[in-house]
Amino acid sequence: MSFVEIDWKPSQKHLRGFGTACVVAFGALGAWVMWRHSIFGMALGSDTAFRVALGLWTLAVVCGVLRFTAPTQRPLPEPLTAFPLLQSARQGRHR
Repeated sequence: MSFVEIDWKPSQKHLRGFGTACVVAFGALGAWVMWRHSIFGMALGSDTAFRVALGLWTLAVVCGVLRFTAPTQRPLPEPLTAFPLLQSARQGRHR
């Protein structure tokens, strides 16, 4: 029995909801960075704040596009997604 159950095959409704949450979160974080010129307690210059905010807004747009396209596609099988982690663990990079 685990504390959290992972749904490996979520419904399209759940995936779209997650995509919407990502759009809102990345958009709001980008606006916060532009307004406060800081992120997670690190002060940023105005040029750097603009670039970080632009990157966050780009992530929001990508999440917004994937919100409509990705739920219709099946993700990679679980063994393929775990393969890079196993490789790095064997080489001693991941501890």
